[in-house]
Amino acid sequence: MANKSTTKNTIERHTGHPEPLLGLSGRELQEMALQQAQLGTSLRSQDPSVHLRKLYELKKIQEETESIKFRAVKKWCSLRTLKESLQQKERFDSINLNKFLIADSGDGISMKDVVDESKENFVWEALERGNALNKIREEKNWIAASVTLTCCAFMHHSSRRWNGSTPIEQQEHLQRCWEKFRSALLKHGIVAGEDWLALKGAEPHQDGTVHWQLCIVASKVHMKVISKLLKKYYLYDHHPNEWGAKKRRVKIKVAESGEDANKIANYVAKYALMSHLPEFMHKTEEHIDNARRYAAWRKRWKIRGFSFCGLAPVGLWRECRSRQFDLDNEMDLVKYAQAGDYYAFHNEWKHLGGRSEVKSIHIEYINKYSEKIKKCIGHFIKHSAEVIAVKVRNAVIKTINAAKTLVTLVVNKPSRQEDSIEAVISQKESINDDELPF
Repeated sequence: MANKSTTKNTIERHTGHPEPLLGLSGRELQEMALQQAQLGTSLRSQDPSVHLRKLYELKKIQEETESIKFRAVKKWCSLRTLKESLQQKERFDSINLNKFLIADSGDGISMKDVVDESKENFVWEALERGNALNKIREEKNWIAASVTLTCCAFMHHSSRRWNGSTPIEQQEHLQRCWEKFRSALLKHGIVAGEDWLALKGAEPHQDGTVHWQLCIVASKVHMKVISKLLKKYYLYDHHPNEWGAKKRRVKIKVAESGEDANKIANYVAKYALMSHLPEFMHKTEEHIDNARRYAAWRKRWKIRGFSFCGLAPVGLWRECRSRQFDLDNEMDLVKYAQAGDYYAFHNEWKHLGGRSEVKSIHIEYINKYSEKIKKCIGHFIKHSAEVIAVKVRNAVIKTINAAKTLVTLVVNKPSRQEDSIEAVISQKESINDDELPF
């Protein structure tokens, strides 16, 4: 275990230069940040690639909005958006097929195989987190509820009073109500992670309108307060007298058994999980089409498929799983992550103090627009001053177009005192097919 002085030096080395800023007042720091932001905005406005990228995104969004307006969206997205999403996936696969990682021993593997065989499996990870949520519910003898949250009628294109809102605006409306709902819960002394947990998923209606499916677990007493506040912020604060609002806007159904709770969690994340499964695992052509359309809809409007509320952060979980550790000398938090036990990982994270004690370590660097960018390089425990999974991601990645060009990944792993990993990606010359080691 590292001592406090060593950890302080490590953190200061990775978080920039805190010493010169200690003598500045709050107003001087604000003025410096404002000047830096103005300089970055000025440089961005002079870069034509920024304008081209924004114009391209606006063009695609406007095309999909017009498709909604002229009723060309029959199932979640237009045919144009679906076709572009499939073409983008094909380009991504072809790029990975043309890149290889060559080890010092001469063995090689394509980048596509690296992606496919990665330890990070999105579907497995989501199911493991769902199992952890259900185990916590059983341990605390909580009840589960299935919740459906829908936008106002005038946000639906099928309504004659449609106000022209897009899925982006609908998602923002639902998110604003969610933030008010969580703030109200805190005022009632109901804390996420301590008194309730939730799994939240975003799904489209047939015309692309966003609605949310949730699985909420809490005690019976807290569930009554949660139901009351959901109806307040999603129904009574937004046109409660419109036709069908009380019947459709907020639907809450409490599960009667543990099996029902598992079914609710799987139902909430069904489309998000379906879109990440390989196509050969789908049972019917309809499932394949649904997965493709959902992925295209989510990418076009940049909507997060699903998320958990109250569990240990998934970023820390992935950081602990992606690194190679000497497990005999590591703390239990890393061991549980390496073993793939999210329930034990969550309990250990809570035992260490949760978000108030497990903090991120950031470095600051200046990008080409003279803007300060913060990047997470690891985590540390405040009360014990122990560093978890610190690394510096300073790899230089080059785009390789040639099909026979090899990319070698050289990882120089320093001692544990340095707490960093430097990766250098170098390019080799093209070789013939008979020279490939695989």
